[in-house]
Amino acid sequence: MSVESVVNRYEEIYDEMKKEFKWSFVNKKVLLHAAMTYAVQPHIPFNSQQFKGLCNRISKDASMFSPLKQDKRLTVAAILETKYDDPKTNFHYMKRIYDLLVKKKFRRGAASYTTALVILSQADEVQSLDEYVERTMAIHKGMRKKHPFITSEYDYPLAALLAVEHHDTDELMRRIEYFYEQLAKNGFRKGSDLQFLSHILSLDDEHSPDEIISRTLAARESWKLSGMKHKGLHYPVTGLLALAGGDSLLFDTISETSEDLNRRKSFKWEKDWNSLVAANITMRTTLDPDESLSVSMYASLNTVLEAQNAAMVAAATAGAVAATSSSGN
Repeated sequence: MSVESVVNRYEEIYDEMKKEFKWSFVNKKVLLHAAMTYAVQPHIPFNSQQFKGLCNRISKDASMFSPLKQDKRLTVAAILETKYDDPKTNFHYMKRIYDLLVKKKFRRGAASYTTALVILSQADEVQSLDEYVERTMAIHKGMRKKHPFITSEYDYPLAALLAVEHHDTDELMRRIEYFYEQLAKNGFRKGSDLQFLSHILSLDDEHSPDEIISRTLAARESWKLSGMKHKGLHYPVTGLLALAGGDSLLFDTISETSEDLNRRKSFKWEKDWNSLVAANITMRTTLDPDESLSVSMYASLNTVLEAQNAAMVAAATAGAVAATSSSGN
């Protein structure tokens, strides 16, 4: 499919979802993420009734205070339906993994459900699920030791991706920290976004750290030259673009797609999110999925956007709660 046809599909699916969940008070960014998950999988038909039925099934099976009773059920349903032939069976597998994560001292909540989905998608690549989960926790603890104030549960999903290939936690931490410090010296702002970027770059162990840094700096410049603002929220997708090795035409297409989304009535108030979606759609439709690096990137792409989306929704919710509390006082 062309980029334009995927954008059209994205808008159609979003409008259908918005109508279907009209009275459910679902956060808009959750609907946007769920719609995008379907849009970039053109071979998966979207049926709004079937989707809502799966969401209801997930909610019904969840415990009383689970995030799956709320907005999280939509993104989980979208990922399960677009990735697996039997979404309901894989939902139960995901729940078992989530229970194992909680048993291993992961925090209960949306981030751990995202992590359970990552582990479910990687389960065929590991021999022992128990060891995989323990390695994920060890990597997360390593992250928190280096950066205690900016590491949170939203780093769980990337820790799970890194745990597939990296068995030496100390070596991995040195690699992540090298990316973090070198990029900070080259104009990237220190903080959670840069840490997230450093994690993504560490997924590539086929190239030297200096080459990866050079490609990341080039990707940032290409992003800016295409006319787009480069903010902290763009750091992770910049890393994916650097690993993918896209040329300047790729960035021009991202910019054009972002502008297209900004002009559409359904999306015109979501400019920051639109730029992330534009990058996702462009990479999915433009890059060759048979290239080994692209295969690795595709495994990370939805995880990165899901983790970012969860963090953005949490931040928006926290802001709303703070505003309500302030007005109440």
